[in-house]
Amino acid sequence: MRENNRLLAAIAIFAYALIALFHLISAKVGYSHYRDVHLGTAIEYAKGSIDILRPVIVGFNATGMPTPQELPIWQALAGATFKYFGPWFGRANLLSLILFAAGLWPLYSLARHYLGERGAWWTIIFFLAQPIVILISGQASADGLSLALSIWFLLFAEKLVRTGQVIWLLPAIVFGALSAVTKLPLFMATGLTSFLLLLVYAPWSLKRWGMLMTTGLISGILFMAWTHYADSCLASAEFPYVDLSISRNPAMWQWYFGDWHYRLNPFNWAKGGWAALNSLFGSFALVALAGWALLFSSNSLARRWFIAAFVTTLIFSHLVLVHRHYFIFFSPAVAMLSAAGVMRLEELVNLRAVWRKDVASLAFFGVLFLSVVQGLIGIKIVLDYDPYPHLIARLIDQYTLPQDKLLIAGGGWGGEILILAQREGLSIDGTKMLEDKKARERLLSLGYTKLVMISDSPLLNALGMIDPGALGKQRPTYHENLTTVAEPWTTLLQSEDILIKELPKAAH
Repeated sequence: MRENNRLLAAIAIFAYALIALFHLISAKVGYSHYRDVHLGTAIEYAKGSIDILRPVIVGFNATGMPTPQELPIWQALAGATFKYFGPWFGRANLLSLILFAAGLWPLYSLARHYLGERGAWWTIIFFLAQPIVILISGQASADGLSLALSIWFLLFAEKLVRTGQVIWLLPAIVFGALSAVTKLPLFMATGLTSFLLLLVYAPWSLKRWGMLMTTGLISGILFMAWTHYADSCLASAEFPYVDLSISRNPAMWQWYFGDWHYRLNPFNWAKGGWAALNSLFGSFALVALAGWALLFSSNSLARRWFIAAFVTTLIFSHLVLVHRHYFIFFSPAVAMLSAAGVMRLEELVNLRAVWRKDVASLAFFGVLFLSVVQGLIGIKIVLDYDPYPHLIARLIDQYTLPQDKLLIAGGGWGGEILILAQREGLSIDGTKMLEDKKARERLLSLGYTKLVMISDSPLLNALGMIDPGALGKQRPTYHENLTTVAEPWTTLLQSEDILIKELPKAAH
């Protein structure tokens, strides 16, 4: 490694060390970063057997039926970690950090081929300086692993279309299939990138077309097989919090893809664009750097990767624009574009002396650090430090018994409050469903004993009120979802934050 690149390598290592410390210290003080829908599955695995065909989302349905979405590779690894080393959430954060780090080398390798060694290190630095990457890299969730798998897939797919060597076919198929069954939009973004690169390197090569199509076909077949299995499980769920079964609920197609009315609404793109800029750049001034490279750089990979990510957004418009973590499939392309932009800037400034280039690099890293702070504030990371869920969980622990089964409204569709309170339960929207006598009797016969209703977090409401269009919005409370059916039930605890009632005994 040349002398003037050692500093960039040191900065990249230092940046990753800071990210690791950020996640592990957060977990140590009791505020681990996690997605409950994934973490809960790992916890359930740790309690029993680890069966990737039977992942369970905590509180998602009344009988604990498997609720598969992505192939639960991360969940199985985290479950094994909890089983053998203990259930501290920080162990899941450490696992995510390790799995995410495995995706840095293929990104470095791709960037080095197109931008050279210095550009590769700048790519890693810009990648690690993105707020959304900082969050998901050590978050107890499957997202970091999914991103790493997609980058590995593109590494081998790029070699496949660029060289035409059959040796790259098998690893491209393996990582393509893993990427497809863990998070389809990430696979689609990298798959489209491979297609666009093929148009550059060998548009008339039947051999390369055949190998790339074989990769996509096998990955697609495995994805469809997993989706069919997942849909059959979801269709058998009893009292699901959200009916995710496509065969039973055609509206799920719109949830995934949106419709033309959604796509043509400029407000959706403005809101999603604002979230994307905060997630990927932090400081909006850095957009100029990547935008400059997008328009004028000759970097064929970064430009096509960005275009492929945008096309993927057009396809999965609702899924991406509503769920911030999907912006990670823009992250590698944005990092490479930013790296190309800063290298062009170095050329224009013409810093010939090594020490001057190093000073400039350190100064620019300082700018990135400040942009990270701005970006993390912009994506409202403060919500991960909200004491409200922990307070509610302690109240539930105090006013219910470990053997109680809870009907819980306002506890999060991934079962966050149930996880924190270490209770079994079912997430519901409100008591309206309990007005149906048959439904109520069925739930009572399944052993549900308590009703818990929770108001929105004051912090969540305060942050929501500053969003455009939400000024003056009142804090949603459980009163809005409480119907008269629950009035005669014995009240164990009532405040503006939480209501706990004893369910009536099941009829015999």
